[in-house]
Amino acid sequence: GQQAGAQSAPEEQKKGGSLRIGAAGAGSADTLEAHAVPQGVAFRARGQALYETLFRRKPNYEAEGALADTAEPNDAGDQWTVRLKDGMEWHNGKSIGADDVVFSVERMLELEAPGAARLKALTIKRMKKVDPLTVRFELERPNGLLRDFFMPEIMAIVPVGYDPKKPIGSGAFKLDSFTPGQESAFSRFENYHDGPAFLDEVRVVNYDADSA
Repeated sequence: GQQAGAQSAPEEQKKGGSLRIGAAGAGSADTLEAHAVPQGVAFRARGQALYETLFRRKPNYEAEGALADTAEPNDAGDQWTVRLKDGMEWHNGKSIGADDVVFSVERMLELEAPGAARLKALTIKRMKKVDPLTVRFELERPNGLLRDFFMPEIMAIVPVGYDPKKPIGSGAFKLDSFTPGQESAFSRFENYHDGPAFLDEVRVVNYDADSA
């Protein structure tokens, strides 16, 4: 790292190429459903390409916004106001907004998805859309860990009207093709809010078992 950098100038990063990931999956039960029970490494690779959460961890493990720009609690800690980053798009070109956050939370609860347990533990009493980019969470009791609750991949934010058979996300790659138990292909999303990826494509190849 530092020693090599001192001896020679770093090479310019080149755009392009395809990354192939071989991983054990769930066979014919494979799914692109954002709020499904996690089903192995292949499932997680697909999800990380397609979807995002409100918050994530930086390399030093500090919390930062993924889709969220800010998250501010009131003095009592029983109300949080979360504002999304401005100008973000879904893979279909539509703007990402507060309605999508409310929809995603309600969907997880309705489906009794894995993320629903985290939402119930957070004790959300009420959600309110404040403006097109802002959601206010009112809690039954104070909780200083709202950011942490919305970090895991099971807490993916999806657009209003989300259809897992034709999934639209906000991740760095958008879906090109998906064959359960075999392979899925994703291409670079040029309008990704953190800047487009260097790779042209990610392919996730399924194997029935780790030994394969």
